[in-house]
Amino acid sequence: MVEMKAKRVNADELKFDEKGLIAAIAQDYESGEVLMQAFMNREAVEKTFETGYAHYYSRSRASLWKKGETSGNTQKVLTAYLDCDKDCILLKVRQKGVACHTGTYSCFSQQVKGDENEIGAEMFGKLQRIVEDRKKNPEEGSYTSFLFARGIDKIAKKATDAIGDFYGIQMTESAGTPDVLLQEGRLAGITKFVVHSTATTVKQVENINKYIVSETEAHPEFIGFMTLHPDMDEEDMDGEIRFAMSHGIRGVKLHPDFQKFAIDEPRAEKIYKTLDGRLPILFHTGDKRYNFSNPERLVKIAKKYPKQVVIGAHFGGYSEWESSLLYKGLDNIYFDTSSTLPFLDKTEAVKLLRNLGVERFFFGTDFPMWRPKDELERFLSLPLSEQEKQMILHENFEKVFK
Repeated sequence: MVEMKAKRVNADELKFDEKGLIAAIAQDYESGEVLMQAFMNREAVEKTFETGYAHYYSRSRASLWKKGETSGNTQKVLTAYLDCDKDCILLKVRQKGVACHTGTYSCFSQQVKGDENEIGAEMFGKLQRIVEDRKKNPEEGSYTSFLFARGIDKIAKKATDAIGDFYGIQMTESAGTPDVLLQEGRLAGITKFVVHSTATTVKQVENINKYIVSETEAHPEFIGFMTLHPDMDEEDMDGEIRFAMSHGIRGVKLHPDFQKFAIDEPRAEKIYKTLDGRLPILFHTGDKRYNFSNPERLVKIAKKYPKQVVIGAHFGGYSEWESSLLYKGLDNIYFDTSSTLPFLDKTEAVKLLRNLGVERFFFGTDFPMWRPKDELERFLSLPLSEQEKQMILHENFEKVFK
C-alpha cells in the first residue's frame, strides 16, 4: 500500500474507471473496523484531501456529497492509502456518530461467515460502544448496567481491582475516587496531589482531559496532568495541549504499557515534537514483562529532546531498577518514588536515590495501588537526612513546578 499525504495527493496517479470513479473504503482509525464502501470521482478525492473530511460521489444522484453533511456523522480523514493497482483508496477516519444510514456504526453489520465471538482489533471499538449503550440504555442482567446503577464508587473499585490484577498486586480496599484520595491523603498529612489518568484510545483523550480539568478546578489541592495518545493527529494533539494549559494543567501522563506504544517509536515522537517542551511528561517506566517503557528507551528520548522535562515513575523503572543508573548525567530527567519502596530494601533504595541524585526525586504513592499513609511511613523510615527527606517530599517539586 502507498500512503497518501493530504498535501501530496495527485489525482492523475489514480486509476479511475470508465465512469471516472474509484472505489473508496472507510476504516475506523483506532479499531480497524471497516465502516463503509463508496465511490469517489476526481472532485471528491480533491475535496477530501483539501478539507480533511471524506467526500464521495453519489452514483444514484450523480453528485458530490460530503459524508455527514446533513446527519452530522462526518468522517475526519487521518491517513489514506492506495492499493497496489492504484484503483482503490483506503481512508482511515475518525467517525462521528454512525457510518451507516440504517443507524448501525458500520455498514458491514451482517456477518455471513466465521465465529461472531472471534476477537480482533475491531472488538475494542465495539466493546466501547456496547459500554456506552449500556449507560444510555440499561439492560436487565447486564453487569455493566449494574455498575453504572451502583455509581462511581463501585466503578472505581472495579477499575482498581483490574489494575491490581494487571500487576499481580493486592490493592487497597479503597475506591480510586477524588474524595477517597483526599480522605486518605489527609490521614498522611498530604496537602497537594498530582492527579492524572491515561487514554488507551484516541476517543478517550478529550473526555479524560475535561474530567481532570473539572477536578482540579473543584479541588485546589489537585495538580492536574493531562493525557495524550500517540495515534492522535498533530492538530488535535496541539488543541488538547492548548486547552489543558489554558486551564492550569501542569504536565502530561503517558503509560506506554497500557497505551501499547514504545517510548522511542516514531508515532510516540509525534507527542514530544508537538509538546515542544511546553509541559513535563510523566512516564510509567519499567516492567520486565513488557518492552514498551524500559529505561533504555527513556534515555534515548531524554537525550534526543533535551528541552523536554521527563519524569520516570517508579525510580525510573518498575522492576528494572538495576538499569536506572543509565539516567545518570541527564539534566532533563526526574523520578518519583511510587510503587518501588515495597519491593526494595532500605539500603538499596537509599543507594539508588543518592546515585541518581536526591534533588531529582519526587515523593509519590501510586494511589489507589498503595495507601498514602503507608507509602509515607515507608519513605520516612529510610536512613536519609532530614534535609534529603524534605527535598523529596516537596522542595524538588516546588522548584520544577514553580
